[in-house]
Amino acid sequence: MYLYNTRLPLPPKPVGAIVPKPAHDVKYWARVTKGMNFRDADRVDGAAYNRILWKGIMGNKPYPATPTGLDLRQNREELLARYRRSLKQKGGAGSEDGHGLSVTTRKRAHGAPLTRQDLQDGTG
Repeated sequence: MYLYNTRLPLPPKPVGAIVPKPAHDVKYWARVTKGMNFRDADRVDGAAYNRILWKGIMGNKPYPATPTGLDLRQNREELLARYRRSLKQKGGAGSEDGHGLSVTTRKRAHGAPLTRQDLQDGTG
């Protein structure tokens, strides 16, 4: 949604979509990415760029914990089905935190480590 604040040629904005105000201007992004080579995706340090994006968009929220290393390609359809069911269970079985966010989403936003159970019970 942030891209709707740019001059990029985008499709029409979805009806009712809320476009967040950017936290920083062009000068900020130019300063924090100075020296990065964007001519080719492989020339950018992905980890450094992700941290720059996180800080610029999320502010002082902790950067997410390291990945669990679980191979989510296995049983993908089953995992997605569980996830979709959890979205339908508004407030049920601990799948949401009362604000419409899954427990896993809340944990990721606050940098809390995810457990195997978070991923297996369909909330992540």
